[in-house]
Amino acid sequence: RLSRTVSGAGLLCAWAPALCQESDSAADRDHEKALAAKIKEMAKPPTEAQLGAPLYPGSFYDARNSAGMSLGDNTAYLFMTTDAAAKVADFYAKKLKQQPSELVKGSFMIALKGKPPFPEKGITIEPNKHGMFDPKYKTVITCRFMKTD
Repeated sequence: RLSRTVSGAGLLCAWAPALCQESDSAADRDHEKALAAKIKEMAKPPTEAQLGAPLYPGSFYDARNSAGMSLGDNTAYLFMTTDAAAKVADFYAKKLKQQPSELVKGSFMIALKGKPPFPEKGITIEPNKHGMFDPKYKTVITCRFMKTD
């Protein structure tokens, strides 16, 4: 007898936890397969023509994290640099002749198509603060494209 009220999938998991573990494992395998396919698809760095913006000089293209952030209706190309975010923002302001919006102190966005905060196509420039990426890089540049129907 259950000591608490559970409904739906929770009830199934309470009575047959192995079924839930198998289901989670299958979902994990499907996600890993989709990610591996996306990594292969995105292995080659995009061109400036594809991005609609110049590549930041000396930046490193991160195919794995680009693929991980591109599952679904959005595509994201991540680049890393050892330069400070303000320097990167200044580069794009000069090259694109457009002043970046400062979303929060030290983080910038340039809308290439559409309007901030969620343009259809845009570049975000953020400090690498949260330990998600190799600490030798100071800044993450993300070129994001939202699928529009």
